[in-house]
Amino acid sequence: MLFAKATTDDADEVASIASSGTDDRRTTACAVLGRLHFFRAIAAADAAKHAELARALTYLAPLAGDPALLPDPLRSLLGPTASATAQDRVGTDLLRAAFRTPDPYLAGAGIALLAAAVAATADDDPRAGARMAMLIVGHQWRHQRTHRADDLERAIETGNARCASSGRITRSSPESCRTSDRPIEPGTREPAHCPT
Repeated sequence: MLFAKATTDDADEVASIASSGTDDRRTTACAVLGRLHFFRAIAAADAAKHAELARALTYLAPLAGDPALLPDPLRSLLGPTASATAQDRVGTDLLRAAFRTPDPYLAGAGIALLAAAVAATADDDPRAGARMAMLIVGHQWRHQRTHRADDLERAIETGNARCASSGRITRSSPESCRTSDRPIEPGTREPAHCPT
């Protein structure tokens, strides 16, 4: 029933309401589609689980401010009770799946979850660097597929933010990027130059 052609056809009609409907109709359409794809993710074979979950997250994200509209298992990923650890884990899984298939929902949902995890992670948290790195990779992968300039810009911005927040790299002048106030020497294995 979840994967029947009639269900998919109905979902396609509801998707048009979700993307262009009025506030109440859009909210209802997003809730219906989000739950449909969530239940499909639970029932799907391994290869399709990530794609269905990505669709569920995409439709439910606009409703995240009201946890009552979210299935219980997704409250750790969306909304006020979201966990940066869960967002990091699932976002990374979705991006790894996106690398193997061109489904745009995978990359979009993975990037959204990792962006939320990065925003919720303190700069001095040992997981901050890995989360930022995966977010940068997600933007790069999507840019390579879609050629969207905003993904490339976000990858660069996230990298620059990491350089600035790491405490290991300080900007002493527009011409150089220093590590511990010592110039980076050509040919060394010091951190890469941070553009200003």
